[in-house]
Amino acid sequence: MIKMLLVPPFKELQGTFQRYVERMDTRDMEIDIRHLYGSRTQLEDISDYKIVAARGITGRSIRQRYPDVAFVEIAITSDDIINALMEAVRRCGRGRIALVLSGSIHISTDSIREMSGLDLETFRVQDEDDVEAVIPELYQREVSCVVGGLTICRRCWELGLPSVAIRTGDETVERTIQVAVETARGIERERMKNHLLRTLLDYQHDGILACDNQGIVTEANVQAGYFLTHGTSLAADLVGQSIDELLPDSGWRDVAAKGVAKDEMREFAGGMMTVVRCMPMLVDGQEAGMLFLVRNAEMIRDTDSQIQKQVRQNGFTAQYTFGDILAQNEEMKQRIVSAYKYAQVDANVLLLGETGTGKEMFAQSIHNAGARRHYPFVAVNCAALPEQLLESEMFGYSEGAFSGAKKGGKIGLFELAHKGTIFLDEIGEMPMNLQAKLLRVLQEKEIRRIGDNKVISIDVRVISATNISIREKIAQGKFRSDLYYRINLLELRLPPLRERPEDVELIFRRLLERYCREAQRPVPMVTGEAIAMMQSQPWYGNIRELRNFSERLAILNDGGVIDRKQLELAGLLDYSQTAGESGEPPAAGHRERLRKEDIAKELGISRTTLWRRSKQEAKRRNEQLKRNETE
Repeated sequence: MIKMLLVPPFKELQGTFQRYVERMDTRDMEIDIRHLYGSRTQLEDISDYKIVAARGITGRSIRQRYPDVAFVEIAITSDDIINALMEAVRRCGRGRIALVLSGSIHISTDSIREMSGLDLETFRVQDEDDVEAVIPELYQREVSCVVGGLTICRRCWELGLPSVAIRTGDETVERTIQVAVETARGIERERMKNHLLRTLLDYQHDGILACDNQGIVTEANVQAGYFLTHGTSLAADLVGQSIDELLPDSGWRDVAAKGVAKDEMREFAGGMMTVVRCMPMLVDGQEAGMLFLVRNAEMIRDTDSQIQKQVRQNGFTAQYTFGDILAQNEEMKQRIVSAYKYAQVDANVLLLGETGTGKEMFAQSIHNAGARRHYPFVAVNCAALPEQLLESEMFGYSEGAFSGAKKGGKIGLFELAHKGTIFLDEIGEMPMNLQAKLLRVLQEKEIRRIGDNKVISIDVRVISATNISIREKIAQGKFRSDLYYRINLLELRLPPLRERPEDVELIFRRLLERYCREAQRPVPMVTGEAIAMMQSQPWYGNIRELRNFSERLAILNDGGVIDRKQLELAGLLDYSQTAGESGEPPAAGHRERLRKEDIAKELGISRTTLWRRSKQEAKRRNEQLKRNETE
């Protein structure tokens, strides 16, 4: 039950207020109507009300004393003021008139003066002290009549000054009550929502803590109080405390700076082992604080062990997280933020970008940051298989569906991805016939194995990727527009490496360290000129090309320094000089034009050693390509 107080500015308006209240649906509301005026009125019992409607000095006083009470202003309109001025002219003639208004009334008195043609003096008052201060000015300016609110008029009546009170019209009364009732309903809806949210939070098995950007706890549930204090403190006791005291060394500032969630094991009072997940809270794309989830490690192991076992056996796991994506480029950072936001919902995502820009890395990161992270991540290359084989791989088949079908049939990739994510790479190359079947699967959330007559319900999130323009495919009649709009609920375009040159050094150094470690070779120093050269290259193969080049340098470098000469010998092409206007990579590079003897001499090794290392490099590259077929 919400209590509401309506304060008519005049006693005679109480009946009008009452009539309008009776016309409205005020169930679950307790409404009092009382006439109060001035800022010195006894208002101690108003704290019991959730909503108060008043005007002028009285309203301002209530707002100041009770800031937690929802306040509805009873407006004073231009019509109300003009009617009062007309009444003043009728009573006192067209002499000088003083218009005394509360500071909360935002009306242009200049326009009223011009429109009425009156000799009008205007004054602003906030409380009774201002009223007393303005009285001498009224005498000094020899006003014939005072127009204002009830507080100033009552004082003028006591002093014998002619005055006319500004009345509130019936339309304003009705509008005020409507606003107050709607405000009450809004407060009740918010109260019920907060109650429901509190109930949901408190019935969670996980402890939940939220803090603001300064690390002060703003919300906590019952389980958080139990985990952090072993039941010695209530959830409400945690609010207002510093997260650094409750969870020392949580690293929340690093999480806020990087925008990437972090998990860690922690032991709390009583020896309970937990997994604490720290993640940014985003509101309208802006960071609004941090959220902490505290989970009992034993419960996680018990509930997820069977799922994880099956997922590991099938090899359908996502390796990458957002922490693996290296970026200093602001546009790329924004893509990571957007992708993280996409991970928090379950809508289909379409990743667009050239070959080698890291579309599958983003897909895996979205999967690992979402609610489906404990379930399979299944990748399908739609361009790698012929139509019939691709269909059987995606949807499975029953025993005897076709010649050579496996005994007992085969489960499809959509079934294997149940509860998890399926990644449809190169979806733009999918045959038209299969597009229609995929659309039906996405719409109905059911699949039917080839040769079977029963449907199987599935719960799968779909992330798609392509390096071609699907809109052009649609225009050519080679891609269904209805499927495009189904897979493209959320879209993310990944910029090519040439558009983010500041990331080249960051990625190159990480890759160089990795391949030197694998080859058990020391990491060479890289000169600034070499970095500048790499940053100036277009890298048509994007990160994949940079990765291969980094591995080549790790194998071939013996001098401990990577400079311009080393880059040229390793095959870095000067695209700015050799690439044509088409933007395609040149057919041959500087390295290919050198004789093997010259290359060996420059590297300070024999031709035999060069041949052996080149063969070694080719073998490593082939193995790497096999490992990265899905990237």
